[in-house]
Formats: sequence, C-alpha cells, structure tokens
Amino acid sequence: MNKYGKYDEIITINMVFVNSYIIKGNNKIIIVDAGLPGNAGKIVNKIKDIGFNISDISLIILTHAHLDHFGSLKKLKDMTKAKIAVHKEDAAYLSAGKSAEVVPVTRFSRIMMSMIKKIAERPADKIKIDILIEDELDLNIFGISGKVISTPGHTDGSVAIFLDSGKCMVGDTIGSSFGRPIAGMYCKDMKKMKDSINIIKKLNAKEIYLSHGGILNIEKIQKYL
Repeated sequence: MNKYGKYDEIITINMVFVNSYIIKGNNKIIIVDAGLPGNAGKIVNKIKDIGFNISDISLIILTHAHLDHFGSLKKLKDMTKAKIAVHKEDAAYLSAGKSAEVVPVTRFSRIMMSMIKKIAERPADKIKIDILIEDELDLNIFGISGKVISTPGHTDGSVAIFLDSGKCMVGDTIGSSFGRPIAGMYCKDMKKMKDSINIIKKLNAKEIYLSHGGILNIEKIQKYL
C-alpha cells in the first residue's frame, strides 16, 4: 500500500512474444521492460490509453539484458526522456548494444535456440544507463511502493520488482508451461536461479507476473518450484 492508502496497479502490455508492464501509482508510473525492437510506440500508446502522459514516467526498469526485453529501450528513452535502471552486472551489455548470453539448458530450449539464435545475436542501439542497481533499489522515491531485488541466474544481472501489495514481476527467472511454473530453460547459472526463486518464494508475494506467460499465484510457485 502506498503512502496515500491505495495499492499500486499493474497494467500488462502484451506484445505476443513477451510482456512489458506499467506499474501505475497515483501520480507516476514505472515501465518494466521494453520488448523487441519496434515496440516503443505500443508502450507509449498504452500509457496514453490508461490516462497518463510520457512525462509521468518516473523510471524504466530492465529485468535483464536480453534483446526481447530491451529491444525498444533506446527508442523509448528518446521518446520519453525517462531514466533507465538496470542491474550493474547486465549494464555493460546495454552500453555495448548487445544481448547477454542466452544459455539453453534443456533439450527443448536447445531446439528453440536454433530458431531464436539470430534474434538473440542481433546488434542493438547502445543505451546510456542512469541508475545501476546493486542489491536493491527502493521504488518509493519514484512514486511506487515497492523495491527492485537482485535475482541472478537467468543472467548475472536479472532482477525482480516486488510491490508492497504482494505483486511481483520476475522477468525470466520463472516461466510457464501449460499454466504450470517452470524454471531453468535458459539459465546462465542454475544454482543462482534456484536461490533466486527461493528468495521470491519467501517474499510476501501473492501474484507472480511472468515476462513470457500470464500471472501465477504464489501457491502454484510453492507447489512446483
């Protein structure tokens, strides 16, 4: 609950392959991830659809440095002038305009990798980072009641956004298959990913928002992961 006594709301921007999110406070909004190249206009239109202006963006948070999450980040920043926050371990990839390594660890993900390899390795615009996240980032100073926490594993600099209302956006730390939570299809460090999932499970989270998939309740996460 924020200082005005109201819960922050999450608006999903479904871009077919991946989700971005708008965290809606009373006067400000935060954008989580920017999708593939070409998605900036869709994000801006969604912001206007819910009654906000691009000047109301207090921050853009990147969950990790894979192209399907930052492909439109430079364009979105140019359009909105909003500050960008990313974990320090993934920041160098954005500064160089390239994606962090995508590491398949299951048979299915290795098959899929042959299909997405060219996309994953595409060069992107170099991006200037405004805020480097270390262990945590307090979001109250950006008008939202919550924090960003470090959840390495999928990439070294993966993060999750946890709101005081119990909603949590986990990037690609947790995925879904036929409505069941899964982990580890693509993973730089499996031990760190499992540790990060345990951190998420121990939070007072009620709803888990996936980048690839929908919303899962914490009971499913506790049962299967």
